[in-house]
Amino acid sequence: MGCVTETAAPDLTSASPDDEAMQRELSSLARALHNAAPGAYEKLADFSRENAGNVWGARAALALGYDDYAKNHAPQALAWLVKAKPDTLLSEYVLFWTAQTQRLLKHNGEALDNLEIIQREHPSTAIKEQFLEVLGPAAIEAGEAQLAVDALEAYSATSSKPPLLLERAQAYKAARQTARAAKDYQILFYKYPLSDEAKAAATALPALTKSLGKEYPYPGVELQEKSAPPARPASRRGSARTVEGPVLAGFFAGLDGFRSGCRAPLRALANLSVR
Repeated sequence: MGCVTETAAPDLTSASPDDEAMQRELSSLARALHNAAPGAYEKLADFSRENAGNVWGARAALALGYDDYAKNHAPQALAWLVKAKPDTLLSEYVLFWTAQTQRLLKHNGEALDNLEIIQREHPSTAIKEQFLEVLGPAAIEAGEAQLAVDALEAYSATSSKPPLLLERAQAYKAARQTARAAKDYQILFYKYPLSDEAKAAATALPALTKSLGKEYPYPGVELQEKSAPPARPASRRGSARTVEGPVLAGFFAGLDGFRSGCRAPLRALANLSVR
């Protein structure tokens, strides 16, 4: 499948020497911020302000917005993320971290609006699973649990991903589809018994058994026989709150070599350029 052009920013093949110099400077400043070098935040902020009219300033603002978000400086993060919006190549990331920041501020409706934009305009986003992990609780917090149910049902990998299964179970429960919630919790408990999500399922199932009574969908023998895998699975990559690893740590460290006009895979942010 070909690349999808999502930005009018210049291709590297036609980048001017000034663009290349800007890219190197931004890479250095972002790396310093990631490494918590003294004065790095202020230097990157100055760079963003000096380049407020171009993609470099917007990209610096995204790095600063994430840095403030990670430090629970939500108002400052939101201000930087607004300035990052002109970077159309990374618009889904701007929307994602804006939604996360709005959730910190308890602006649940606004957060859900931004997540719905990702769902509508970036259906094949490289951060699809992190997005779904955030959409679930955000929709529930905004009183729109069915929206999360629909999105998680539509994603074919949900049933094989414990974090997403847990989100779907919780969305079902919030949408008062308790029998379906019970089935997802059962899959977690029996099929992935050593996962962190299985612990949450073990806590939730007794209450569902009691509330559903005769309507409780008891698990079949085949499912119960899957309850003893030989070893503990690898720990999950991290919640959406810690998606900095695959999404932005590389962004801070690299900023060069990204393919022109393609959707950014998580690892490619380590090599991102203006393109």
